[in-house]
Amino acid sequence: MFTTYMYDGTFEGLLTAVYYAFYSRLPVENIRIIDISAPDCSPTLFDNQIEVASDEDKSRKVLSSLTKHTSHDAYHNIYKVYLSYYPEKGTLIFHYIKLAFSLGRKVFEHISHPVIAEIHRIVRRVGMESHKLLGFVRFQQLEIGAYFSRITPENNQLELIAPHFVDRLFMENWIIYDAKRKLACVHHSRQDFIITDDIPNEILNDDMDTLNSGEELVYQTLWKTFFDTIGIESRFNPKCQRNLLPKRYWENMIELKDKL
Repeated sequence: MFTTYMYDGTFEGLLTAVYYAFYSRLPVENIRIIDISAPDCSPTLFDNQIEVASDEDKSRKVLSSLTKHTSHDAYHNIYKVYLSYYPEKGTLIFHYIKLAFSLGRKVFEHISHPVIAEIHRIVRRVGMESHKLLGFVRFQQLEIGAYFSRITPENNQLELIAPHFVDRLFMENWIIYDAKRKLACVHHSRQDFIITDDIPNEILNDDMDTLNSGEELVYQTLWKTFFDTIGIESRFNPKCQRNLLPKRYWENMIELKDKL
């Protein structure tokens, strides 16, 4: 029988669950940690279920101990796994932290261990998607003067890609909207970004075309024409195109969404 710790979906809640699981002294293989807010995660019928309230002090203790025993690289690893869509990420992170406390800095050397290998695999996958999004994000100019982009990534990428766009569009007002998670990264000119779930109905209803500026519509037409014109018909290779630019990104790219 599993003892299942259920947290509220926040990183602080996850680390609080890790804290309680660690001090429960139960065998690691009998512990699960799940996000109660995730639709694809639920305890099994005979689990001993414990709902955990987020505790800032306890989560800070876990992070402090983790970085003390290893380094900030371990923190970065678990945070990227937390941002992933991996369904059992809570349990995996708990196993990784237990190993980190046991192995110390050597945790980075045991790359063949199943838990550590899986952590690194997910971190790489999240990182690769972040890298792709930096090139695939398309902004539209709204009538109000701000810029808007819609994305549907596999993983929760807003915190990872936002600094890139803050650096390059620091003087602009812009929004990047994650339609899968109904979260928006909002940046006001000359300020830092915030992530919010307070989303206008026009965005939720995918009715952005009504908010585009007239200039934006002109540039969209020009961009589509340019994209179609520079293509060399005799060298068209759909398979290569899909390998370099997977179809799951097309719906949010002005030049390709009509080709789906």
